Amino acid sequence: MAYRPTREQEAILAHHADQHARVLAGPGTGKSATLVALVDQLLAGNPAPRVKLLTFTRAATAELAKKVSDHPAAAAERPSTIHSFSISVLRRNPGTGDFPQPLRIADKWEEQKIVHPTLAHRIDVRVDHLDNLIREMAANWEFLQVREHPRVDAAERARFVGAWSEHRQIYGYTLLAELPFALRQALNGVRIMTMVGSKGLTVRATIIAGVDDGIVPMPNADVAEERRLLYVAMTRAKEFLFATWAGQRRGPTARAGRARVRMRRQHSHFFLGGPVRSQDGSTYLERRR
Repeated sequence: MAYRPTREQEAILAHHADQHARVLAGPGTGKSATLVALVDQLLAGNPAPRVKLLTFTRAATAELAKKVSDHPAAAAERPSTIHSFSISVLRRNPGTGDFPQPLRIADKWEEQKIVHPTLAHRIDVRVDHLDNLIREMAANWEFLQVREHPRVDAAERARFVGAWSEHRQIYGYTLLAELPFALRQALNGVRIMTMVGSKGLTVRATIIAGVDDGIVPMPNADVAEERRLLYVAMTRAKEFLFATWAGQRRGPTARAGRARVRMRRQHSHFFLGGPVRSQDGSTYLERRR
């Protein structure tokens, strides 16, 4: 049966290809048929643009591939899931993500038997409560915006993110749900990682946050190892290096590395004797305007 677009579908086909668009439609409204017609139309242009069809699930990918297969021009652009597309791009560009290298996706058994129990023990929460933290993080990745779980405490969230960042480096895994977010970060050009996770990477500018004395190094830590990690983080920068520290902390980190909350903080003593130019943050930003 020949495809005959409705008035709404004609508006989609007439939309300028250089502009973004979002179509909201229910099941059975002809979304796939309109998509195939749009791809045919785009590929008939001169020059023909590059087209990539992405879905969220493998089932949706298979269904779309079947519908596209009857159209020779569109069939050449085989659909894939967002996750598999992210994997292919990140593997072709090693070092663009802050996940452990080489890229290895943890399977369900590893997640349930190794990742979740050991991570729950590390941050001292029950495994079922850890699931809330992971679901919240996965939702942020998949929706590409912040979505906070109502049962997750802010301090617990911060503790979880820090522990998870180190945990994945130790065990060398990446979660499937984080791949779209990892690709977005790579495209944006900003990577957030621990000092351990920065090994092997070089970037134009590096910002090391929280270099307070008492946090770097932490009390009772191996001073030589802490110094080595700070050196690794600092030497990632090719042109610009910034380190930040707080004169006074509030909230969950108020006592970090200090017996008294109101004690005035200084930058790490590792910087003493080095070419460090200390400047108040607000003054620096004002001068940069």
